[in-house]
Amino acid sequence: MSNGVAALVPAVLLAVSLVMGCRAEPEPPMRIGTTFWPSNELLFLAQENGWLNPSEFRLVEFVDDGEVMRAIRNNAVAAAWLSMDEVLAVAQSGVVDPVILFVSDESHGGDAVVAHPDLTTPADLKDRRVAVQIDSVSAYLLDRALRQAGLSVADVRLVNLPPYRHLAAFRRREVDAVVTSEPVRSQIIEAGGVELFSTVSTPFDILRALVMRRDYLESHPQQADTLCAAWQRAIVEMRSSEKARSWIAGRVGTSVEGLDRMLERVRVLSLAESREWLGVPKPKLLATLARLQTELLNAGLLPTATPLEPMFRWPSALESVCRG
Repeated sequence: MSNGVAALVPAVLLAVSLVMGCRAEPEPPMRIGTTFWPSNELLFLAQENGWLNPSEFRLVEFVDDGEVMRAIRNNAVAAAWLSMDEVLAVAQSGVVDPVILFVSDESHGGDAVVAHPDLTTPADLKDRRVAVQIDSVSAYLLDRALRQAGLSVADVRLVNLPPYRHLAAFRRREVDAVVTSEPVRSQIIEAGGVELFSTVSTPFDILRALVMRRDYLESHPQQADTLCAAWQRAIVEMRSSEKARSWIAGRVGTSVEGLDRMLERVRVLSLAESREWLGVPKPKLLATLARLQTELLNAGLLPTATPLEPMFRWPSALESVCRG
């Protein structure tokens, strides 16, 4: 090699190194926190059908709602499925500025207090062992059931258990009753449980939504659009295709008939229905959240009030499939 060529080699290597160093790193996939709940399976169906690219969206399954709330607070996920009381708790923490992308479902019996057959009314829960996940919507439902019977949480023996442990604890009679949700609710009913109280008695109290951190939404608006479009496509697919319902049923451990019964108690909302809840300038959901926040404060389940309007405040520069 001549001296001239040899002198050029380091310069060429340096130039290649600089070019490679300037090449943008691939964008990591958006992480979405989810739990075992019938309507949440629609995004898994969307991914199965190729409407959510796994290299762009990662659905992260957590064992319970408390884990999902911790994940979004700790910035471990960019979005999460939460019930409205959990949205309030996350916003109240002050470390997350959550924006509601869409309202996904209404619990119309999907959350319930289920007991052994020797208990027949909520009043029978007095001095009994009741399994409930404290940092979740179940705590709110239990409070509603007890107040209806003239009781408070001080009148029962709380056993803090996540939903995935409810069935085993019920079967071993380690608890007298559980406050749980689908699909565990159906499993406990099949094991001999008797329903004492459910969200049938509290219409529109327990709504769930997909929420996103505001900072992520502002920097990744297209991700929100893709999610909302995929959600709507999955709803259409589930309602029109028995194959799709069979696929979802397999994931939640039931038959198609069993899934259909669950979906009578967990009413999935279309994107059009979600827009009715979130419509500006006065979102219908705002009044529901205000009432819920007052009830949670009175029950001691929320330490302080939090402003509600920011949860509905979509970044002004963004047009969105989610909001129409």
